[in-house]
Amino acid sequence: NPLDDYGQSKYAAEQSLSKILANQHTDFCILRPPLIYGPGVRANFLNLLNLVRKRIPLPIKHLNNRRSLLFVGNLCSAVYATLLSPHASRQTFFVADSAPVSTERLAQEMALALGFKSARTFYLPKSAFRFVATLLRKPGHYQRLFGDLSVNTTHLEKSTGWRPPYSLQQGLKQTIKP
Repeated sequence: NPLDDYGQSKYAAEQSLSKILANQHTDFCILRPPLIYGPGVRANFLNLLNLVRKRIPLPIKHLNNRRSLLFVGNLCSAVYATLLSPHASRQTFFVADSAPVSTERLAQEMALALGFKSARTFYLPKSAFRFVATLLRKPGHYQRLFGDLSVNTTHLEKSTGWRPPYSLQQGLKQTIKP
């Protein structure tokens, strides 16, 4: 159930592709990834990584949201698995790393990958963030930081036997390599 224009356009593209290929002999499958990270990552993921790298205290302590992520190496592995599997044709799969992580845990894992003992975090009530986001008319920022977005990869795993070959820590180490 896509909620924003971006998600709705992706869903519309999936529906169009399925309709166009419905009576063709072309095999296809649809992979639905969450946020993809790896070398060259940009946007919010890079912003968080840079804050952790600079040892800036982050107000995310005890933030227990659940966010699925996907390392680019795991995405490549999933594409390969679906290409080889006779059970992937005309299927739609969610694909993600092994387990969702909270924003706080992601920052802590980034710190470890950077060689730090931990990320610097402190507690700030969600209500304070919500208030500031409302004042700034940026409710999407609040949702991206505090909201849940986790996907279930069971269908992909059962249909193709795929399992993510890279852990979060392995993916982060590849992401931060110079």
